[in-house]
Amino acid sequence: MKIIADVVNELSRHNYYLVIARWELKEGNSEWAIAIIDQYRPHNLQADGVRFFLVAHDNEDPNHILFYEAYETEAHYKTHVASEAFQRYIIRESLPLVAKRTLNNYTLL
Repeated sequence: MKIIADVVNELSRHNYYLVIARWELKEGNSEWAIAIIDQYRPHNLQADGVRFFLVAHDNEDPNHILFYEAYETEAHYKTHVASEAFQRYIIRESLPLVAKRTLNNYTLL
């Protein structure tokens, strides 16, 4: 639990730009979407300004995926979504598998 507490403390000490995305996948696409996310994850974690990247699926319904991401600034986030990795893995490969997508941006207090 100390590792989780350290991450929460790190995030809360800074005014990071937080992104929470929720995907509702089209039926039968969860395994494929997870495989794409697994390919994308190393690119995201190496991107400049990425402080935290966590992806989870609902225990009751694996077609519901949650992304929890923190960036040093909004500019880092915008650079990230313009990157070739994001465009390839998220926009071109993953989004066709998604029935509904919500995206919320926050600044940590």
